[in-house]
Amino acid sequence: MRYYCILLLTIFTSCKATQDLVEIKYITNTLKAWTYIPEGFKKEIIESGQDIEYRFVYNDSSMIYITDEKGTPTLNYKNIENDSSSLQKSFLSLMENDTLTLHGKDNLGKFWKNKKLKELSIGYLNVNENQKIVFDKAISLIKIKQ
Repeated sequence: MRYYCILLLTIFTSCKATQDLVEIKYITNTLKAWTYIPEGFKKEIIESGQDIEYRFVYNDSSMIYITDEKGTPTLNYKNIENDSSSLQKSFLSLMENDTLTLHGKDNLGKFWKNKKLKELSIGYLNVNENQKIVFDKAISLIKIKQ
């Protein structure tokens, strides 16, 4: 009986955690990625040469982005550059084409995160503390098919 109560509680909790999220897709010639992000965004697509970046911008200026990062730095480049430890890790990851997650606070106290998964980067910036959990969830739910 106790097992069933825990199972039901887990199901209800996980359903509630994704209730206000919507699926978004990122598609290029070489890969397809998808995740679930908070509702209420305006989608922008930035194409520059072979680079494709999707930006999901919210009214409070917080933003989630996905990019194939073939030549342009991520939107969090300045945040990474200002943190010497993150900058060092970023260069090592770039050289090894490895997975790396960097995060921190900007000079205004807003949260940022960048997760590099081989040739794909997903991240957020300008996020308030009360939104951080749901933005972290969006980053952790990313799935990639190559």
